[in-house]
Amino acid sequence: MLKELTALLAVCPSEATRDDYWRAVVEENVLDKATASTRRWTVQRLSELYALDLSVVIFRGLRFFRDRDPNSVPLLALLCGLARDPLLRN
Repeated sequence: MLKELTALLAVCPSEATRDDYWRAVVEENVLDKATASTRRWTVQRLSELYALDLSVVIFRGLRFFRDRDPNSVPLLALLCGLARDPLLRN
């Protein structure tokens, strides 16, 4: 999901809302997925791992640091995923 997260953060502005991320993936197909169901599944999984919502502190931190250093996305994504997904921690 790193490729998808990186692409999504690149096309959505820093102040994007959760709905903006969903719209970008599902309606605008910015991740270039073949089917609508794949787009919905992808944005659902991205939301589970990273929240895609600035009201969630960990995503706000990911977005803040990504905007300052785009090369930090792999480490930020791992840290965010570890914090939010218990299966990833095991």
